[in-house]
Amino acid sequence: MTLDQIPVLEFEAGKDNFEQAKVDAVADTIRDLAVAFVPNRRAPDEVKREELLKKFFADELPKHLQNFEVLAKLCGNGGSFFVGNHLTWADSLFNDLGEILLNFDENCLNN
Repeated sequence: MTLDQIPVLEFEAGKDNFEQAKVDAVADTIRDLAVAFVPNRRAPDEVKREELLKKFFADELPKHLQNFEVLAKLCGNGGSFFVGNHLTWADSLFNDLGEILLNFDENCLNN
């Protein structure tokens, strides 16, 4: 425990080094999506921001979602998680970013 206090929640990054590398790959891909999204969200001009977000959701997001589908097929064993058959911090990270995206466009993950 970092501060010798409870409660503590610890996430494993994977059962072995190979699974940990897969989790890192998923997390890096999630970061790529966040890096592509955030500047659009923070544009100072409201009209420009709306244009950028519309373009992001139409053009960029589908490409990123395809990357997640590929990773899920390669690493997820056909289950509900990105890596293996258990929850990792990358799954939680994707959930958090997904919620943010859904706040801007409630249908963005339907494709």
